[in-house]
Amino acid sequence: MKTGYYSRQGFRVFRKVRKGTKKMENPPRIISLVLKAVALGMAVVSIVLGVLPGAGDITTQVTLLSIGLFALAVEALQKEE
Repeated sequence: MKTGYYSRQGFRVFRKVRKGTKKMENPPRIISLVLKAVALGMAVVSIVLGVLPGAGDITTQVTLLSIGLFALAVEALQKEE
């Protein structure tokens, strides 16, 4: 499959597009997945810091969980649109 575009000089230039490559077809789905991954990562880090003695105080854990909750809230708002 070839796609073409015009260069500055007006010549038609072709470039090959591989059959296996896909264009970004669904960016909201990717953003939703990233936000869920951020929330999961923050929860895991908070649990690990809670298990390790002296690694992090309660303020750090609450901040990490707040970031995860914010990511889930943004994802839920995007789903409503």
